[in-house]
Amino acid sequence: MGYSSGLITAPVSISDVQNAVGYSGGGDLGTIIANGSINKWAKYKPVRLASKDTVTGQWDATNKVWLSSARWWKGGGNCGLTLTTFTSLGNIGNSNSFLYKLKNGQLPWNYERPTGGAYQPFRLQDFARYITYAEPAVGECGVQEGDIVWVDRTGSGTELQIDYDAPSVGDLNLVLSDFEVGGTSLSQFYLGMLLWRDSGNYILVTSTTRIGTSGSNSIRVTIGYDDIGNWHMIPFISSVIITVGGSTGVGTYLSAGITTPISFIAKPTGQAIQVFVSAAWSNNNSRIQLFATVFNNLSSSQSVTSLTVYVYTTTSASQDPSTGTLVTSKNLGNCSVAANSQYDYSQDYVSVSRNQSLIYWVTARPTTPSVFENSYEQVEDEDEPLAD
Repeated sequence: MGYSSGLITAPVSISDVQNAVGYSGGGDLGTIIANGSINKWAKYKPVRLASKDTVTGQWDATNKVWLSSARWWKGGGNCGLTLTTFTSLGNIGNSNSFLYKLKNGQLPWNYERPTGGAYQPFRLQDFARYITYAEPAVGECGVQEGDIVWVDRTGSGTELQIDYDAPSVGDLNLVLSDFEVGGTSLSQFYLGMLLWRDSGNYILVTSTTRIGTSGSNSIRVTIGYDDIGNWHMIPFISSVIITVGGSTGVGTYLSAGITTPISFIAKPTGQAIQVFVSAAWSNNNSRIQLFATVFNNLSSSQSVTSLTVYVYTTTSASQDPSTGTLVTSKNLGNCSVAANSQYDYSQDYVSVSRNQSLIYWVTARPTTPSVFENSYEQVEDEDEPLAD
C-alpha cells in the first residue's frame, strides 16, 4: 500500500520507511533505522526484540492491522523507551535529585533503537502502521506558551486549571497506560506538575485522580498576588498524591517524557487596565468583525488613548502570531473608563479577503503606557455567520 499522510500501510517497502523517517541517504534497513527521525511516540516502530518474526499470530492479513493481542511493540519492556525512576523528590537545588533533573530537562524518555544481530534484529514489518505525527503520551497541555494568568490584587488568588489531553490517534499512538513501572501500569499513577518562578519559589502538585486509560488529566493550583512574575512548568508522574504545601514522602517519581517547560506570566489585574479583543469572520469572508473591551480595575477613572486593533496571519495555528505577517489595522479611538468598570467599544470591522490557507489573529495595543498589551486571539468562524 505504501506511505501516505504520515502513515505506513502494509506491505511495507524500504522507500516507504525512508519517506516516513526523512532519511534519503541510502543503505540497508539498519542504516535507515540508525539515522532516520523515528517518532518515539508511535506505537508501531522498531524495538529491541530477539524474535525475527512479529507477524505470525499477531497480524490481521485481511484488514492489514495488528491484532489487539499483539504485544511485540512493547519490546519486552516499555515500548522501546527508557524510563528513569526515583524514590524521593530530593532538593531542587541538588543536581542529583529528581526535582533538579526534572526542572532542567534531564529526564527524557530515550528511544532505544535496535542494533541488529540475533538479539536485536531489524524487521521491516515493525513499520507497518507507523505514524509520523504521534504525540507525547502525556498529551497536549491546555496552557500555552506565553499565556497570561490575571491575578486579582485584592482577592484570594486565581485558580489555574492545567489540563493535559491524552492523545487519541486510534491504536497508533502510545498512551501512558502502555507503560509500566515495577509491574504497575502508569494508568494507576497521578499526573504531577512542577511550577517555578524566576524569583526562585516553586510549587509542586499532582492531580487527585489517577491517570486512567484515556481522556483529560486536570491539575489545579492557586496563583496568588504574591506570585506575580514569570513562571515555568513541566509535568511529571507520581505514585502518590501531592498537595501544595503537603508532605512529599517516599513514592515513585518519573518525568512524563517532556523536557521543555511551558512558560506563562502571572500579572496583577489591580495595577493596570486590561484590554481584550475578539474577532469573527463575516458570512462571505470579506471582512473581520471586531469586539473590543477595556477593563479598569483601578479605583479611579482611566483614559485609553488611540486603541488600535492589528490583524496578523500565520501559516499554521502553532506559529507564534507575533512572528506573523501584519495584514491591516484599525484605530478604534479613545475611551474613558470609570473606576472598577468596563468599556465596550462599538462593534467595528476591517475589510480583509480571507485566504483559506492562512490563520488570522487579532491583537489590540493602546498608546497609553499603563495598559497591558492584549494577547493574540484567533479569528473565529461563527456557527451563525455575521451579516456583511
